[in-house]
This record gives sequence, structure tokens and C-alpha cells, in this order.
Amino acid sequence: PRPASSRSRWSSRAGQNLSVSASWNRETGTGEFSAAGRALPLRALTAVLRAIGKDSFPAGAAEPAEGRVSVNLRAALARGVAARWSGWGQLARVGWRLGTGAGLAPVLLHTARIDFLGDQLHASRIVASWGGATITGSVRVPPGPSPVYAADLRAAELDAATLGAALLSAAGGATRPGAANAEAPPFRAEGRLAVGRLRLPRLELEGIETAFHLAGRRLRLEQARCTLAGGALTGSAQLDFSTGAPVYQVYGRIRDVALDRLAAGSQRLEGIAAGR
Repeated sequence: PRPASSRSRWSSRAGQNLSVSASWNRETGTGEFSAAGRALPLRALTAVLRAIGKDSFPAGAAEPAEGRVSVNLRAALARGVAARWSGWGQLARVGWRLGTGAGLAPVLLHTARIDFLGDQLHASRIVASWGGATITGSVRVPPGPSPVYAADLRAAELDAATLGAALLSAAGGATRPGAANAEAPPFRAEGRLAVGRLRLPRLELEGIETAFHLAGRRLRLEQARCTLAGGALTGSAQLDFSTGAPVYQVYGRIRDVALDRLAAGSQRLEGIAAGR
């Protein structure tokens, strides 16, 4: 049998174009699909992601605000086998609302590139604004209904209170449309994090280099190094926003710190201190 093929062209109200082509060989059960366009409304990309089962927004995320996207996608199709996607997308001025509650910090993606790598998505060259901070880096989204995002992120400055508000939003959404009426799994991410300054109540950590694990409203930092009260801190920390009042716990070894500055930042200190 001769291969069946179809080609279409779509124009948005803004005058932008999305070109789509597809072919299918009924005899071999294989085919190809491609889509390309520039400066498309963001909804064009989210519709494609959902159609191919690669909606990478966390459960409960609201529809993103209007932005622009350029895309060049290709897929190899075979009967009875998941499509193998390749290509890229470029996002610009994309607003990502983590939740609908008042006062929760939104994420604005100034720019990001998305590469389709078979069954994974890789977002790189990220420049985003979040809670008054500028965040850069990359994120990899593995396959599966509840993926663990693998991230390598950097921020010049973060505020613990704003972080807590954003985590409350990211963790507390509803299930995706059409999903079973059950509690949504927590948003999960892990990787490396570098922060120039982290503001805690009455205390600041500077020059943070750490591995991180985020599960819902709990953030765990491991193998952390930073500057504290004029000295050095190595160890781990946990920031728990699962209850009404946030809980900060820091474990580690400090060296050459100013004890008066350290004591001023905490009402309760436990452990052993040695110094001069």
C-alpha cells in the first residue's frame, strides 16, 4: 500500500504560523511527524505537550500566562511503540503561576530552551524571576507520572519567607484535569543549588554551595558549604514548611564564627563550641 500522508498549515490571529506535517506507512506501521513555528502563543506549545503526554508542569499548576514560543519538533512513530521525540522549543516571557492563593510568588521565565530527548525533557539557559530573586540554570524532566526534576540552579539571593510561600503553592495543588480524584503527589526535585545569600529570620547565610532534595513542602540541603556569622559552616539543613510556622534546622561544623552574631540569630543553640 502507498503511504498515507497529510500536511496542514495554521495561522494564529497574531499572524504567526505553525507548520505541521505527518506521514504514515500502513504496510510497515511507521511514520513521521514534525511541527515548526516561531513566536507562537504559549498555548500552542502547551497543547502540543499535552497531546504527546509531555506536560511538564507540576500537578495543580494553573494555566501559564501568555508568552511566546518558537518550536521545531520531530517524532518517529511506530505501531505499538511510544513516539520518539526530538527537537527543541524556545520560551520567552512565560509566566508560570504556581498556585491561585493570594500573595504566592509566581515564576516568570524570561527565557528558556527546551530540548526533547526521546522520553525526557531538558530545559536549559533558564533565566527566571521568582519571589524577587533571579534564578538561572537547567532542569531535566524524566518520564513518568510523578517525575523527580533534576536541577542545577543558581540564585544571587533568596528569602526564606518567600521560599516558604512558593513551596506551599507548589505542593498544595489539585490533580491534573482528567486525573483520578485522589490527592496529588508532591512536587519533587533534586540536584545542585548555589545561592549568594539566603535570608533567614535574624540570620543570613552567604556563598551557599549544596546538594538539595525537595519533596512537597520540605527542602533538605546536604553537603552544604557556606559563610555564617563571619566564619564557615559545613553540614546539612532542613527547611520544613509543612506546618503553619516554618521550622529551620541546621546541623554541621562551624569554624571561626563570631559567637555574638551567631547567638543573636537563634534563641536556642545546642552543641559544642570551641574557639577564641
